[in-house]
Formats: sequence, structure tokens, C-alpha cells
Amino acid sequence: MIKEPKKLRQRWVAGGIHEIDLLEGVYGYCQVLDDPQVAFYDLFRKEEDPQPSLEEITQAPVAFKISVYGEGPFNRWPRLGKVPLDVHLNKYEDHFRYDSTTEKYYIVGDGYPLNGTLVPKERIQDLECQAIWPAVTVEQRLRDLHAGRLNYDVEMFRLRPKKEPFIKDFYADQGYDFHWIDHLLDQDD
Repeated sequence: MIKEPKKLRQRWVAGGIHEIDLLEGVYGYCQVLDDPQVAFYDLFRKEEDPQPSLEEITQAPVAFKISVYGEGPFNRWPRLGKVPLDVHLNKYEDHFRYDSTTEKYYIVGDGYPLNGTLVPKERIQDLECQAIWPAVTVEQRLRDLHAGRLNYDVEMFRLRPKKEPFIKDFYADQGYDFHWIDHLLDQDD
């Protein structure tokens, strides 16, 4: 019997800089903060371009900071290196939470009670939803950022429509052929 070598898993390393393959030869970058927060940079490169240095990555503007399941930084996104965490970047930002039972919005974060403070919908416009994002959803959000279009999940979190549009229709309205789930739609149950 031949033993398979164990796959080495990365672990959550605060300060770790990761490269994210966004398909079609485009890469994005993030920095792991204190678990489970990750900062994603508004910095992209094409496959033929040289990889930016860690310093160039951390000097780029931060596009958004969200909580991410560990599968991204652990298994999907290779770590390029580690840099000391910036205290301001590592600060937990205020987020909003939506209560689907009462259809009300709350702000949670430093200075707010644990269960949040009730606010009108207008107050949440520039805040991230309190959620933990899977890696594939983060990757689509970065593709959308790179292309300059709205992201389905961000808009659905904010708008909370009574009937969510089908994701392909949402992107079609923006002139984008959302095709990466086609293979899932063609499967027979």
C-alpha cells in the first residue's frame, strides 16, 4: 500500500499577504487581519505583468474589509509573505445586521451594544453587512470590482428585496454574461 503524502494546509496568519486567482488571467490581493477579518486591496494584475511587492500591495487602497471563512486564506489563496499589521487597518469596522423577522437594520461594532443599535436603512449605505463570506463569493466580488460593476451579494444584503432576482438576470442588466455557474445549471438532479 502506497501512502499519499499529507497535503500541507496553510493556517490563519495575521499579516499574511495572499494572491487571489480571479480567472481569465487576473489576480487580486488581500491581507489577513485578526480572525476572521480580511482586507482586500483595489489592486489587480494581469498574468503577464510582474507580481507586485508586498510593500506595493499594502500601499494600495483598501477596497473593503470583511469576514471570510478560512478556506480562502487557508487553501485557495497562496500566501506571498507576511508583513506587520497596521493598527488602523486591523481595527474592526462597524457593520450592519438585518433582522428578517422584524425587517429592521442594526449597526454593530465598537461602541454599540452586542445586539446592535436600531437604525433607519439610510444609515447602512456605506457599511458592510455582518456576514462571513465564502471564498468563491469574495472572488466574484473582486471580479466585479475589477470590472467596475455592482456585486450581486453586496446589493442583495443592502436592498433586501422581497423577491431576489436570479443572479444571471442581475448581471445581465449590467451587460455581463455571468457564466461561471452554467455548469451547475445544466446538471440533472
